[in-house]
Amino acid sequence: MTPLRGWFALAACVALVLTTGCSRHADGEASNASGAADRARNAETFVARANVQLEDLRAASARAWMAARTTSDAAMRKIVADNETNRFVLLDRLIEESTGFDGQALKPETARAIQRLRLLSVTPVPHDATKIAEIAAITVRLRTALEPGIFCKSDDEASCHPQADVPIVLDNGRDYDERLEAWSIRHKGTATMRKDYARFVELANDGAKRLGFANAGEYARARYDMDADALQTQTDRLWSQVKPMYYQLQCYTRLRLMQHYGPRAQADGMIRAHLADGFRPADWNDQWDLLAPYPDAAKPAADAQSPSADAIDLVMRSREGQPFLFRHRDGDPLATALVAVGSMARAAGPENVANPASQPGDPRATINAQMRTAFDVFATLAFAMTAEHWRWGVFDGSIKPADYNKAWWAMRAKYEGIAPPSPRDERTFDAGATFGIADNYPQIGLFLAGILQFQIDRALCKSANGGSKYGCDMEHDARTVQRYRTMLERDESQPWQKRLKEFTGDDRIDAGAMLEYFAPLLAWLDRQSKSAQCGWEGNFASGPATASVIEPTTN
Repeated sequence: MTPLRGWFALAACVALVLTTGCSRHADGEASNASGAADRARNAETFVARANVQLEDLRAASARAWMAARTTSDAAMRKIVADNETNRFVLLDRLIEESTGFDGQALKPETARAIQRLRLLSVTPVPHDATKIAEIAAITVRLRTALEPGIFCKSDDEASCHPQADVPIVLDNGRDYDERLEAWSIRHKGTATMRKDYARFVELANDGAKRLGFANAGEYARARYDMDADALQTQTDRLWSQVKPMYYQLQCYTRLRLMQHYGPRAQADGMIRAHLADGFRPADWNDQWDLLAPYPDAAKPAADAQSPSADAIDLVMRSREGQPFLFRHRDGDPLATALVAVGSMARAAGPENVANPASQPGDPRATINAQMRTAFDVFATLAFAMTAEHWRWGVFDGSIKPADYNKAWWAMRAKYEGIAPPSPRDERTFDAGATFGIADNYPQIGLFLAGILQFQIDRALCKSANGGSKYGCDMEHDARTVQRYRTMLERDESQPWQKRLKEFTGDDRIDAGAMLEYFAPLLAWLDRQSKSAQCGWEGNFASGPATASVIEPTTN
């Protein structure tokens, strides 16, 4: 072979090798791309199947719970416990299956659906069949511990009362001792919950660690599309903004209750719990007849700020287009806020005295309306801070089971200015009298929603009529209504911060709009409290504080 022919042969050989190698590389890339596409399709198929299975189980669970609430039959409770077990088992299986898609390139909506799946339950699910059955049974026992039944203060039959009478007294009673008796009966029923709750905490923490969280409190905070520590920082910042007005409202309420119940209505500047609480904590509007700033002025509609059937229906129609994983997570703050905004719009209608602009000749009606709304909003914020900080401490171990009650009342004192009506000890579990604790239902979503609703309302009003501090009748502005519907329809398909920014131009939650809304009431409270002794921090160990009593005024 001549040198030239040898070079040609070598070049041909190299070309052949390179061509073959490139071909194989191209085939490998095509194969990888095909495999990635197949895995992405598998993930989408998985999410679609999970949505159907969860929807079917939700319907079965709703039917079981509805039946259970009409009977105390042990067999029916077992059916409900079995249903809870089935729900946890399904979640456990789906979460485990979802880990097979970790690290893969997925469509954004598919990745978010899988994320929502893992954070779907308010209770993180342990990865163990025996523990799943145990936590399901405990969940049912905690939820039903205070269902209607007979509770006796002693062996004397005359001391026995039907539990069903308790909410009637707490919501409507105006006798100090009668309310104290009803409150005590309800809280006596919590004694059996303590051991169950301590075990529930252990099991929930197991479930959280399985998902990569330090404890169930961190898991709960991670459900709001932000870092768990960032959520706590944000809520503390927001509370610092609204705390001054809450202090004014607590002072006003305490002094008004003292007018009716006398000095024993308070202790060290704090309101006795059986007077501050209705059947649910801090439900001050239940005693509106004692607390109305101007009893003779126009009375706000009792349900002006409650979610209307129309508002709730609008949310459920808007949600029909979303799959289960984007519409069935408890506590979505933006969805909750949007329902409240719908009610605010209804309250702002010209036919409703809750609309400050509807009574230009009677500013007393404005104060009455704002006070009623403020009782709903600010009391909820303060109680949410109590409940969540207590729960977070319980889950992270900084609050031990032996100190459950002590820590509960310390939190109620710190955030709400609420004191127990009688000496308490660790034989009871007073936190368990709150459904949010017994159900392990996070209150922080309600806290965020309570502030968000005013940001959204301000943005809607600006769109509808150029801006208003006091709510607006947006229902007659088609463009504003459409923006409202669009926010509802997106639901959990996007983080709430992104939806908020698209709507308001800002993804940072802030209490400024809320304080602007209540500016007339805050100015009024400032005038009323000039001669009053307000506040309670730093004097827990002192004797009962003496204080001036706020009288109705005409200014």
